[in-house]
Amino acid sequence: MKYFVRYKLKSQWFWRTIKNVTGDASFISGDKDHLPYRVFFLEDHSRVELPMEGTQFKFGPGRHFTILKNMEKESGQRMALGE
Repeated sequence: MKYFVRYKLKSQWFWRTIKNVTGDASFISGDKDHLPYRVFFLEDHSRVELPMEGTQFKFGPGRHFTILKNMEKESGQRMALGE
């Protein structure tokens, strides 16, 4: 399942969109010289890395369903939508 992510860096005026996202993760280094960042995995097996500090993210509704499907696959049970 794919979804989109909109983001805006603190130095930018406009929102940008990343399409065909199949997953994402956050990485926080223990090294104080490296800032935390978020990685987006794309359908073509490439990835986009963005700093988390000062960046706003908006996730498309498909992200919720992607997480739900992954939870169902791992647990072997059907998950409720959480209405």
